[in-house]
Amino acid sequence: MKKWTQAGVFFLMFLLIACGKNSEVDSQVQEAFSKRFPDAQKVTWGKENSEEWEAEFEQNQQEFSANFNTDGKWLETEAAIPMEQLPQKISEAVKSDFSEAQIRKIFRIEQPNEFFYELELQQDNREIEVLYKESGELLEQKTVQQIEEYHQEGDD
Repeated sequence: MKKWTQAGVFFLMFLLIACGKNSEVDSQVQEAFSKRFPDAQKVTWGKENSEEWEAEFEQNQQEFSANFNTDGKWLETEAAIPMEQLPQKISEAVKSDFSEAQIRKIFRIEQPNEFFYELELQQDNREIEVLYKESGELLEQKTVQQIEEYHQEGDD
């Protein structure tokens, strides 16, 4: 009987931990998310840092991520998009800036006052991540090694 009780307690603790991810999110953050994305499905929450929550979800058969600060203020939404939806200015800029590169993935990032496009490129056996303004201006460029180092610094 004691073994069953211990097993039951362990199972309940496991369930609380597994399901507790969403319960840690402040109600004002969840409420802001629900108002902005009323049709969201399969929502999972994660903590980006001490000041920011990220919700990953599906809506209209598309995958998104949205970030909110701890007060519930929406910060940005990111979604993968097909090549056909990449603005011509950015497509031309990529061809000019990275003529030998192949585009692997494209993400459209919406922030309160503007849009950005993040592209994952492959060139000369290197993976490159670039960030463009909607106007076609290159804002940032990182190689995979730089990206991995950035993520390792964040884990400290």
